[in-house]
Amino acid sequence: MNYFQGLTNAIEYVEEHILEAIDFDQASQCAGMSRSSFQRFFLLVADMTFSEYVRKRRMDGAVFDLCNTDERIIDIAAKYCYDSAAAFSRSVKKLTGKKPSEIRQNGSDFCFPKLSIKVSLRGGELIMNKTPIVKIEEHHKEKVIAFRVDCENPESAAWGLMSEWCIENMSDRTGRRYVGFAPIGHHPNGAPHQNASELETHPYIAMMFLIGDECEKEVFHGLQVEEAPEGLFLVNDVVLNQYDENGDLD
Repeated sequence: MNYFQGLTNAIEYVEEHILEAIDFDQASQCAGMSRSSFQRFFLLVADMTFSEYVRKRRMDGAVFDLCNTDERIIDIAAKYCYDSAAAFSRSVKKLTGKKPSEIRQNGSDFCFPKLSIKVSLRGGELIMNKTPIVKIEEHHKEKVIAFRVDCENPESAAWGLMSEWCIENMSDRTGRRYVGFAPIGHHPNGAPHQNASELETHPYIAMMFLIGDECEKEVFHGLQVEEAPEGLFLVNDVVLNQYDENGDLD
């Protein structure tokens, strides 16, 4: 699943459950990302948090109901998952500048449609809405350290090894670039990729690019310095390659 389809799935999940409690973990699963990566990615693309988006989508429906139905305000509040009429009234005032009773009497121009995702290519970059998500870079004569595994769920294993190594050896983990790949493919026997769990073992390599004087070393914090893969790379935004508060690489 690509980023575009994943985010579209999460948006559709919100639409289908707008009158219910939104499960953030379920939305993240729909997007095919961890919860922390999904929240950062959504903020990057939509320029608002996922929570804020849900609130505004609910308010869009609530304003419509205030203007076009005879439902009681307290019932509309409950319909859109507000705990009380008072909480609903505060939220309406904050987002629209009017009280629910004022909207019912005079209407409102508040409108917040479902997020629409547009993807385009511009200058070697993949643009999602207005945000560059993937760009094309050429790498030549660079250095890396590598973490190699051959097991089930090898991506998690390789990046987990890198995370442990970084926690032990790197005081500054900002501004780094990474590359990961399966040298013989994810499923050499032709089986479809399983997102939930890897049912077959296969090799995988996670690499961290070195910078500055690090590239002149033969060994870097106990690891052999290697030549980086050369050629053109599709590079996703660093927002999807960050360490969380526990030092784990998402």
